[in-house]
Amino acid sequence: MQVGFFFWPYTLDLCERLAERADRYGYAMIGIADTPGNAMDPWVSAAMVARVSRRARVAVCVTNLLTRHPAISAAAVASLDHVSNGRAVLGIGAGHSGTKNVGLPKSRARELAEGVTFIKTLLQGAPATLRGASAHRQLRPRR
Repeated sequence: MQVGFFFWPYTLDLCERLAERADRYGYAMIGIADTPGNAMDPWVSAAMVARVSRRARVAVCVTNLLTRHPAISAAAVASLDHVSNGRAVLGIGAGHSGTKNVGLPKSRARELAEGVTFIKTLLQGAPATLRGASAHRQLRPRR
């Protein structure tokens, strides 16, 4: 069994302390909450956690594909995967506080499925189309 935890990245010090302790106590994953306006940017925080920790997987959990377009999320998780030496995890959800805080509704199941397919295609290095817009090959994850 593997055990992980997630937190809201309120301060630089908190991110660094939790990253160090995750390795010290053998946690398998450190999750960073993505709720715009409640804490630091999750991708900046995840990069900090990735640089301090050495073993635990580093996740943004959960992000949504409305406040963070799928092409942006694909580029961000691929970048985090490089920073973390292959330990990045992308958690995706319909949105709750992350969408509510900026006045958007939650994603519908079909929108989520389309966005996830789009992200997977980009991360495989292929061009992808979503709702009529095309994105080209992006930075691929380390794995």
